[in-house]
Order: sequence, then C-alpha cells, then structure tokens
Amino acid sequence: MSFLKNMFSDKSQQLLNEGLRGYREDRYADSIRILTEVIQHSPKLTEAYHCRGLCYHQLKKYEDAIADFNSVIEQDPKFNNMTYYSRALCYKSLGNVSGALEDLNKFISLNKTHLNAYYHRAELWMKVKKLNDAEDDISHFLNGNADHYEGLILCAKIRIAKGDYKRAVLDLNGTIRLKPNFDEGWVLRAEAKLQLNQTEEAMADLTKGTEINPRNVMALTLLGRNFLTANNLEEALDRTNTALTIMPESIDATSLRVDIYLKMGDNEKALNDMNRVLQLEPGDHVMRLRRGELRKAMQDNTGAKEDFYQNLKDFPENPDAYFHLGQLEEEDGNYPQALELYNQAISRSKDNHVFLNGRGLLYCKMKNFSDSIGDFSKAIDLSDENHQYYCNRAKARIELWDNAGAMIDLTKALSKPDNVDAYFLRGELKIRQEDFNAAVLDYDRITQINPQDKVAYYKKAICYQALGNNDNAMREINRAIKIDAEFAEAFYQRALIESNMMSYKQAKIDVEYSLMIGLTDLEEPAQKLLESLSKY
Repeated sequence: MSFLKNMFSDKSQQLLNEGLRGYREDRYADSIRILTEVIQHSPKLTEAYHCRGLCYHQLKKYEDAIADFNSVIEQDPKFNNMTYYSRALCYKSLGNVSGALEDLNKFISLNKTHLNAYYHRAELWMKVKKLNDAEDDISHFLNGNADHYEGLILCAKIRIAKGDYKRAVLDLNGTIRLKPNFDEGWVLRAEAKLQLNQTEEAMADLTKGTEINPRNVMALTLLGRNFLTANNLEEALDRTNTALTIMPESIDATSLRVDIYLKMGDNEKALNDMNRVLQLEPGDHVMRLRRGELRKAMQDNTGAKEDFYQNLKDFPENPDAYFHLGQLEEEDGNYPQALELYNQAISRSKDNHVFLNGRGLLYCKMKNFSDSIGDFSKAIDLSDENHQYYCNRAKARIELWDNAGAMIDLTKALSKPDNVDAYFLRGELKIRQEDFNAAVLDYDRITQINPQDKVAYYKKAICYQALGNNDNAMREINRAIKIDAEFAEAFYQRALIESNMMSYKQAKIDVEYSLMIGLTDLEEPAQKLLESLSKY
C-alpha cells in the first residue's frame, strides 16, 4: 500500500511540475488541465490550487480563480501571502470592492513592500470616495516608482477628485513629459486647468488631446461639461451623446448626461441614466444617493427608501441617507421614526445646518418648540446668512408668545427684501398685537411681490374688517376669490363682511357655499353664522 501511495505522490509531483511549467510558459489552458488531474489525485496539494487559480486569473475566469484561492487559504492560510493579493485582483475585476479591499488590507499588513498592492488599493479607495486613503497609497507607490506613468495619472485623478487641482497639474506635467503622445495626460490636465479657471490653456490641452485621439471620450465629456457650465444644454447633450456613441459604458459621460437632463427638467431620462450608471458601477453610493433624491422628488417614496437603505447598508456612516429617510418618514407622519433618523444624521454630521433646520421643523410639528428653537439657533450659528432659518425660529417663538424675540428674527429675515414668509409672519404678529394697519402694509408688500397670492388678499380683508373698513375688506376678499374660486375660507370671510354690511341673503349664499366646498378649520363658527342667517 505504501508503494502505491508513493507512486501516486511521485506522479502528482511530476504533474504539478508540468503544470507550473505550463503557467510560466503562458500555456494556461494546458496548465489548468494538468493541475486539475493533480488535484483529483492529491486534493490537499495546496500549491496545485494556487497555480490553477493563477491560470484562471490570466484567462479572466475570476470566479473559478477565487474558488481555488479560497481552497488555498482554507487549507493553509500561511501558504503564500500572494494568494490574498491574487484573490483581491479577481474581486476587483468582478467589481467586488469590499472583498478586494479586505484582501489587500490583509496582504499589505503581511507584505508592506509590495508597491503594486498600494496602487490597486488606491484605485479601490477612489471608487468608494475615500480620497485621503487613496492619495496616501498612491503617494507610497510613487515613492518607489517616481516615473510610473499610470501612477502619476491615478494620482492626478485622485487630486482632481479632492479639488487639489494645482498639484494635479504638476502630476500631469510629469505624465506629459514621460509620454507626450498619450492623449489622456493632456485631457486630464485640461480638466484640472478648467477648474482653476485657466480656460484658454485648458482648451489648448483639449485641442492637443483630440489631435492625438479625436475619439477621446474624456475630451468629449469635458467639452460637454464645459457647455453645461455655460448653460448651453443642446451643445452639452450633443458632445455627451457622441462620447456615449463611442463608449456606451462610459460612467463619466453617462453621469454627465444625468446632470444635463436634470438641468433640462427631464427627470425620466435622468432616472434612466442613473439606472445605467448603477448597472455599470453598483458600488457608486453617490449616484445611488442621488437616485434616491430624484425618486423622492418624483414621489416614488418606495424606490427612494430602497436606495437610501441600500446606501446605508454599504456605507452605514452616511449622514445624508439618514436625513433623507427621516424626511420620508416625516412625510408619512411617522414623527418618532423621523426624529430617530434625524438624530442619526446629526450624530454623524454635527455641523450640518440643513440637518439641524430639518429636525427643528420636525420639532415644531411635534409641538416641541423649545427644542426647535435650539436647533434653529444652532443652524443660524453655522449659517447666519440663511434668512429662512430666522423665519423658522420666529415661527417657534410666536408659538411660545415670545413676540419680541420673533420680531428680532423677522427684522433679520427681512434684510432679504423679497422674503414673503417673513412678511407673512410679521403680519400675523401685528394682527396678534392688533396693529392692523401695520399688518396691511406687510400683506401689501406680499401682493407687490406676487400679485397672485390669494392668502395675502384674504389676510388684508381680515385686517380691514377689524378696522371697520368693510369696503376695503370686500375689495380684498373679492381679489382672493377671483384668484381661487374654491377658496372656502375666503367665501366664509366674505359672508362675515356681507353680514356687517347687512347683505344677509348674499352672506347666507356665501357661507353655505364655503361649507359645501370643504371649509374645515372654521366649520363650527360657519355653522353658527348660517344659523343666525337662517331667517333671511
């Protein structure tokens, strides 16, 4: 028996050596066939799995390669550190960013001198928008490969993504020096120079890049972006469509067309392109978040929630997803759930004035005006030029009968002269103080800004009636009704004015009509008025 065992062992070793030779000679299919026979004879021969995995990787059979690398690691985790590296490259090719990062982190922890691992990890960090980590890795790579063209290109892309355009230009100067006839360096430098407002130099670089390669998709995309910035949407769309004709799977061009369609107001086409981007790059959490926002705007709350929850699954620390989910729960009337989601967003982004303002508005709906004032105050400290935040705090202060504090806020809000909300609130405050003439002036200002604002006319009618000026009150309430013939509160108010003017029959007609078309908040006093008019 021992003789047979040794015979099989010798045969396996012979076949293994043949398989290894086949790999070194780039005969990958032959090597796979031979190594498969080895594994059938010796299923615990780790080296056979490792070499066959390398062959599968060369043939781009990534899932088969991963299966073999898994076997290596399961049998002997310390067999060869390169197994983690090889498996990482397979994961990367399949778009499994988290798997690739996990393996590269493991590999680099065991082998800190393998520069190519830093290059690949930099690419992956960039995909998940961890740009500082990406820059650290590519800098480490370039320390040992100062004149590496692809490394300088990647470094420039990372710095462009970070907004560090000046250093990106320096990187690209190096790439152009190394390879002056490669269009990518010229086009990327044009992108960085456009961001630095060096438009003339950028156009010269784009011209050079397109001379080298007229079908450079990035150049066409940049031109499209430039036209979009200039609000020339037709030219922007034309360049982008040309880029996508050349390279239908260009994520940059498809993402640009999303922006163009959004600017055109064509949400359906923008959504289709967002879907396309996420098919090409399922891990693009920024586009997924944007799609959630668009779906939310299009009233597709179910689809929006799917995107936001998927975003949180991939990136649990993303505050924007928590905030958007909070808005959706608030819209559905689920205030406790909305509050918890807002809290999660703010705990991850404490200085976000938009989040604080959103939670403040929710507190107002929950009648928790003290906490709402706290949030509005923090939002104002962070963004004191946002006039709406002063209006929001004024509303909360009015609810707490802090008239003086509300007036201070409204004065600040009205430093923006066309702030309709502030005029409305100050008008309400003046009515509370029975200063009806001052209230009329505020409502007059609103109707100057927007002559179709029915509520301002309605409020003016109430003020004039309180002042005993029924003629002016009737003029203003008729203006409100002319704008909206279904304005139930306005018909009820006109009935009150008509009663004061002793036009009882017309008052009865108006109050009956107001109840018929859906008067709600004022239904009880309207019924009493109708009873008092029943004899007419």
